[in-house]
Formats: sequence, C-alpha cells, structure tokens
Amino acid sequence: MLSDEDWYRFANGGFTRPVAVCSVPSLIADAMGAHTCLVELAPEYAIKLTHKHKLSSVQYSLIRSTIMLGSALRANGHKLMFHYKHPEPYGWLQVVLKATQRGHRLWVCTCHKQVEREIKRKRRKLPLVTKGSP
Repeated sequence: MLSDEDWYRFANGGFTRPVAVCSVPSLIADAMGAHTCLVELAPEYAIKLTHKHKLSSVQYSLIRSTIMLGSALRANGHKLMFHYKHPEPYGWLQVVLKATQRGHRLWVCTCHKQVEREIKRKRRKLPLVTKGSP
C-alpha cells in the first residue's frame, strides 16, 4: 500500500514503474479470465487520471476501497466496472479493471467521479458480478 505522500508523488509523475493497488478475490480474477489477483496501475496512466479526470492524490487512495467494497458489473469479456459511494466530499467513484489478453496482469484502466443517475443506468444495463457494501 502506498502512503498518501507516495500517491501524491505517483499522481504527479514521480514513479517510473507500475504500482500495486490491491489484490482482488479469486472470484473477481476468474470472472475476468485472469491468472493473477494483483491489480496494478501504470505510471503513464496516472497522468491521464490526474489531468483528464481531475483525480486528486487523495482519490488515488480510494481506488482500492472502490474495488474492494464496490459492486462489480461486467463491462465486457475482460473488463469489470466497480462503483462505490465514498463519504462526502468524494461521493461515487467508478473504477474499471481489465485483464490482459492472456490474463497475466490486471490493470486499472480508468477511475473517475460518477453521478448517481449514471450508476443506476449502468446497474440496469450491465450484468452484476458481485454486490458490494451498501
């Protein structure tokens, strides 16, 4: 686990290697066709999350809890979408994980704030894989 200071450095280009975000239960890895439970985040992707999605360094630390506590929906064969409502001021976060083609790695491919209306729409549209905490 990275400290808040490390997440800040990571979010601002201070790392050159991927970081481990968390390990998911084997049920989640199996649902994605993965042979690993370790979820990683690439440093080049941190730039996109920080600048395009306006993710703060504090919100980076919420990626893990969004995955571990959130509901998982099947986005497609190798992708799962997680939603979790964090206490204010953070609100809903959406994290999408993808498995590589051969299933050797799991990556965070997006993370951003989401509105409740969109969460409800996606829950009606996409199949539920796991129901998260309320």
